[in-house]
Amino acid sequence: MLPSLLPVGNRPRSLQFWLRWLVIACIVPAASIAAFLIWESYQRERAAQERDMIATARALMQTVDAEINTIHSILQVLAASQTLRSGNLEAFYAEAKALLANQVSSNLVVHDPTGQQLINTVRPFGSPLPRENTAPMIDRAIATGKPVVSDLFVGPATGKLVLGNTVPVIVDGEVRYLVGMGMFADRLAEVLQRQKIPEGWVVGILDRSGTVGALTFDPGNYVGTKAPARFMERTAGADEGAFEIVTPKGVTMLGGFSRSPRTGWMIAFGVPAIVVAKGLIQPLIVNVTFSLLVLLVGVVLANAIGMRVTRSLDALAAPALALGSSEKVTVPQVEIKEVAALGNALAKAAELIETRARERDKAEQGERRMLVEKQAADDANRAKSEFLALMSHELRTPMNGILGFAQLMTRPYYGELNDKQREFVGHILSSGRHLLGLIDDVLDLSKIDAGKLSVSNERVDLVPLVKSVIATLRQPAEKSGIAIQTGDYGAGLPPVLADRVRLAQVLINLGTNAIKYNRPNGTVGFSFQEIGEDKLRIAITDTGEGIPPERRAELFQPFNRLGAESRAIEGTGIGLALSRRLVELMGGSIGFTSSPEGSVFWIDVSIYAGAPTAEIEPAMHARDGLAGVAGFSVLHVEDNPANRVLLRNVLATLDGVTVIEAADGETGLALARQHRPDLVILDINLSDVDGYEVLARLRATPEAAGTPVLALSAGALPGDIARGLEAGFTAYLTKPLDVRTFLEAVDAALSRRAAGDQVTVETKEQV
Repeated sequence: MLPSLLPVGNRPRSLQFWLRWLVIACIVPAASIAAFLIWESYQRERAAQERDMIATARALMQTVDAEINTIHSILQVLAASQTLRSGNLEAFYAEAKALLANQVSSNLVVHDPTGQQLINTVRPFGSPLPRENTAPMIDRAIATGKPVVSDLFVGPATGKLVLGNTVPVIVDGEVRYLVGMGMFADRLAEVLQRQKIPEGWVVGILDRSGTVGALTFDPGNYVGTKAPARFMERTAGADEGAFEIVTPKGVTMLGGFSRSPRTGWMIAFGVPAIVVAKGLIQPLIVNVTFSLLVLLVGVVLANAIGMRVTRSLDALAAPALALGSSEKVTVPQVEIKEVAALGNALAKAAELIETRARERDKAEQGERRMLVEKQAADDANRAKSEFLALMSHELRTPMNGILGFAQLMTRPYYGELNDKQREFVGHILSSGRHLLGLIDDVLDLSKIDAGKLSVSNERVDLVPLVKSVIATLRQPAEKSGIAIQTGDYGAGLPPVLADRVRLAQVLINLGTNAIKYNRPNGTVGFSFQEIGEDKLRIAITDTGEGIPPERRAELFQPFNRLGAESRAIEGTGIGLALSRRLVELMGGSIGFTSSPEGSVFWIDVSIYAGAPTAEIEPAMHARDGLAGVAGFSVLHVEDNPANRVLLRNVLATLDGVTVIEAADGETGLALARQHRPDLVILDINLSDVDGYEVLARLRATPEAAGTPVLALSAGALPGDIARGLEAGFTAYLTKPLDVRTFLEAVDAALSRRAAGDQVTVETKEQV
């Protein structure tokens, strides 16, 4: 709440100003609490006074009851007089006069049960007397046989306002007389006058009907009148209590009352509220005045202290300006310890700024050198990427012819080969694929180093994966005379979370090494084991000569073959380095143990924690047949003559195929419009326009808009494949050509077109 009361705005304020507000902020809450406590004290005092009023009323009522009890005692003595009981009224009159000699405010009356007065001490005996006008009191006394107190009434003989007390005189079992004594209103006033009533209080005695019998204020006007109706409503039904009313003259009165349980009469009094509050207002005024005085003194002291603080702070202006202008900082003597510390801090800051300036200059020089070095590294990295892309493209193009023609020679379409020829072709395919694997490993390793290779982890079931890996390793193992012990292929173990293709690549790399570096007639074993609750270990064991201890630290370094390059064992030294980084990308780890009896390489991968799915085992061998459709035309757009010859001979193995060839993009577009081929095979890097422009123009040509177009390119990087699929190629095939994969793609494209289905884009990447 207090912060909202503070001055707002952008104009700066002086320190004295804020110190004054600080004093106010400290004093105002204290003054508020003091005021609250005074108000609470006032309320408690008022409640205490109300309780005192009720106690006073109760005491006064007891005094009135004592007077009435005295009268009752006198009446009971008189009622027992034998003179009265014998009927000698004149003698009884004399007794009564003698008894009441000192009771100047009372008279004695004897009347019969009908109310006819027989004796009245205010008149001579034998004088004519009136009949009583208090029939209810007479009836109640006769009915109860006990003393009765009446309400106020005007005596028929005296003409005064009187309180009647009557005692029945019972003779021979019946009420013969009633002896009564009146208490005049001035007698009630005397009772009040004898009490110590505080100044300003108004006290009255009221009968059961609310008639005022005595009053300490202006009795001449109020005695004998009825109390206000509001007062009677507030006191009805209660024996005692406190009240607050407003008089007809607008005066607020606080009061209390107490009702006699014997007679029903009550004592009531009121006190003007101003009288009650008079004793409390003065302390309140004193407290408020004192608080204001303390506030004023605090503001004056704050102003004086603020001036001293301001002088000290002003003394720091010159050092601060010197700090900003790089001049020498000199701090003068000041009165405040904290300000002196601030001045010393300014001096220290000046020294630090000077030191930092020197360091900054040095750092900027270093940063400029780093920027130059970073730019050189970026240029080198970009050049490396461009070189790798160019190397991949330029090597894949001749490899396309080598592997493509070698694959054609293995097919019986062009005649059977003799054993020596098949051996030579096998060497060509093996060497070509080895070179292709080297290219792919180098590209993968470079992509990992550049942070551009990602993995896609999914559920992988061990059994089909391991069967596929062992099927790949079976041929080189048999060629080397190595036996593969597969065990149960990991049956019964949970699936793992990994990239299916990359995990198979790692296992093939490790298995290939286990075969290459084994002893003659050795064995390679696969084993599987759960590690803890969330890991599964796949271990590959060989019976080779082991890894020398002094060279084990070099094992996962790229292009480091640990001296094996001097032996007749194929290899590049990339496989283990690539495998380690692929396993780490999948969230796993790789390790090994080795001895002269052999080595064990293992990988730990995470167990799949998702929902189980149906296990589907892929086919172990791809379909080896030719395309299922025949009698179609193919437009092949390729600027390399050897590649055109290769594809021409591959397609010649199919029935009824017409091959149309174009050496550039413009010629290919013209032939497409002229011949409307069933399929277009398009190279990306053409001599005139690239394959993407040719594809776009084909899609814009009505004659060729729906023709399936297969990309066949040496650009095998993931970015190349993704761009080709996004451009709208039916499939993206990479060089060197895999004949079986190529024929499957042709078969799928033509079959779907023949069925009228929309062609689904697929990626066919030669691995």
